[in-house]
Amino acid sequence: MSKFLDAAKEALSVNDQSFFELHLPIVIKYYDDPYLINVFGLWCKRQRQLSTATDLFIKAISLRERFWEAHFNLAVVMQRLNKSKEALVILRDVEFPEAASFSVLKLSIKCYLDLGRFEEAELAAHEILQTVNYAKKNDRFALMILLACSCVRSDFELAQRHLVRLNFDDREANFFLTNMLGYVRRFDIFDCLNGVYDLFFFKYDVVDMNIGQMYFLTRCCCNFDLIRRLEDCFPSSIESFTLSPFSMLTYTDDAEVHRKIAENFVDLERHQHRSAALGKICVQTKEKKIRVGYFSSDFYNHATMILLKDVLFNHDSDRFEIYIYNYGTRRDDLTAELLSNFANYILCCDLSDEEITQHVSNNCLDIVVDLKGFTKGARNNLFDYFSNVCKISFLGFPGSIGKSDHYAIVDPVTVPLCKSNEFSERLAYFSGCYQPNNSRKLENCKRVSRDASEPFLFCCLNNSYKISEDEIEAWCQILQRCKHSSLLLLSDNKIAQENLSKIFVDRFLIDRIKFVPRSSHNNYLKRLSEADLFLDTFLVNAHTTAADALRAGTPLLTVFGNKFASRVAASLLHHIGASSLICRDRQHYIEKAVHFYENRDELEILRRSLRTRSNTLFDPVLYVKRLEELYIRVLKHWQSHPI
Repeated sequence: MSKFLDAAKEALSVNDQSFFELHLPIVIKYYDDPYLINVFGLWCKRQRQLSTATDLFIKAISLRERFWEAHFNLAVVMQRLNKSKEALVILRDVEFPEAASFSVLKLSIKCYLDLGRFEEAELAAHEILQTVNYAKKNDRFALMILLACSCVRSDFELAQRHLVRLNFDDREANFFLTNMLGYVRRFDIFDCLNGVYDLFFFKYDVVDMNIGQMYFLTRCCCNFDLIRRLEDCFPSSIESFTLSPFSMLTYTDDAEVHRKIAENFVDLERHQHRSAALGKICVQTKEKKIRVGYFSSDFYNHATMILLKDVLFNHDSDRFEIYIYNYGTRRDDLTAELLSNFANYILCCDLSDEEITQHVSNNCLDIVVDLKGFTKGARNNLFDYFSNVCKISFLGFPGSIGKSDHYAIVDPVTVPLCKSNEFSERLAYFSGCYQPNNSRKLENCKRVSRDASEPFLFCCLNNSYKISEDEIEAWCQILQRCKHSSLLLLSDNKIAQENLSKIFVDRFLIDRIKFVPRSSHNNYLKRLSEADLFLDTFLVNAHTTAADALRAGTPLLTVFGNKFASRVAASLLHHIGASSLICRDRQHYIEKAVHFYENRDELEILRRSLRTRSNTLFDPVLYVKRLEELYIRVLKHWQSHPI
């Protein structure tokens, strides 16, 4: 046994995959050595086979109750499976040796942060600093935690002292802090730290992931001074750097730049994560239903799922068999509804990529649909395992995901036929607008008759990160020319509202700006219906919000941009025959808005026609029929032209 254990340890040290793949089934079934089982668990953890790793560590503990290494390894896996409460129970109840104290404290801190228990995280970080004989990097980790926790408590003076101790050159700390502030949506803290960030970013001569994340948070805050300074730091060849594609959506309207950014990001992820090919799938026959798997972490009342829900429920069950793969942890009434209505609903947040791959293989899926792209909660590497399945990117991310082995569902407006080089993927053109929409009826959202003497109400209820200085300038010009009008904006976060307000104060227009908080969906639709004209954002259009505006009968004015994200609203308008609302550029947008302000009767006629015109947007049966036809075409093309 000792020789086998030594061989396993050696194989683990050199990452000998063939050794573990050969012996793992045998160890699971026949061996009862806790130390050997623990080594195999460590390998499974390293390979992200977290369910198998969990079983192995539990088995090792059952064989040797006081085996602290197995307890600790089990806690690590629990934390990775988003079970931080369970991990903390293990760390609390097990007696660990002094030598493991730093590792235990570090893991405890991660769990505390997951659970929003910042005070406990801070105490644990202080405990690390009070210990002796630890490497400098451990001190840095503790200081990073203290920095973040100080910020969460708004103790910026203390945060700055921690930054001084980190010597300002610690990019890891910088990245950790930026990500954490974005995660907890503490834009107020982020904005207050601008002076501190000067010491971090503007001394660097390279662009990295840190600056991409900071750029997005700055966009969320509508801090245009800092945005300009960041953009000044970007080299002309920004597409040659590895940056978050989602974070950079608002950087430029150049679709080819975004495609290259996506390709770079994917290349980095593939370099960091090795994937194995999926085994052979079942042979397609005329009798066999086409098996389609939808993959996402957003199977709850999320914007994407609000759009997709009726598609899922209206697939032709005689021709298609639908599988739902949910690797998210959030649950609500929509999650429950899907779970109760779909036999093939797989909750896989606790499954590794390899385990999900095996499930896909066992069920002989023909098509897998990635609904996430680069949005929050994505598992991009998962799809690299599906080498023998037709892969489709759809709906979640408004642009190329940088993968040539995928198809992307687009339409002739979002990606004109002459612009196919904007995507790495093979393009699958939808007949009509690519965006599905929920068919639910409006409740209590009938437009109240308004007297001509009332101010004309413009609105834009898009998220703050979509707003640039171009929109601000256009809106100011519109308000200045339309004297008896006001503008309704979404109060996305306090700092964005404050920064936007400063601009309107400087332009003497603040008394004509009204901010409204997020509210229930019905209240939000009611606000849309009360507006006279929706003013869209340019670089990233309204998507779900645009459809909701049209559902509410509110005309939406947009500019036809140069990339997918800036053409979505145009696609919706073109589909319903309202192309008169699509503008060539910012000046045309301004003139159109002024025209409708001056010609309210014309606008009212357009408004009354929108609900009728929009019916095809909210017809899930028709949409699904077209989507299924597209799936069949794509599958046939993939089978005859494999990548």
